[in-house]
Amino acid sequence: MLYAIPFLSFLSALLWGHLLMREACREALAGLATLLAGVALWLLWQEGRAVGLDVLVYTFAFWGVSLPALLALALGAALGWADRRAEADPVRAQ
Repeated sequence: MLYAIPFLSFLSALLWGHLLMREACREALAGLATLLAGVALWLLWQEGRAVGLDVLVYTFAFWGVSLPALLALALGAALGWADRRAEADPVRAQ
């Protein structure tokens, strides 16, 4: 179960990044990336302030959820951009 959370975080961000970039919703993509970056920074800040076992929760949330989601969002956006560019190419459309 512990491996499912980072995997689902990565997969959902990958799909959202691809969908938003392919459909040219760049404002929504930028908003989602800003939200994920804000959550990641908040988790880092909380990790530095926490004591005891709470540090492990914030560490897992940062390294296992928010950071993979940010990387997957960027990867999905790049794949969506390439997909959109390939659809617009008249040579490949034939």
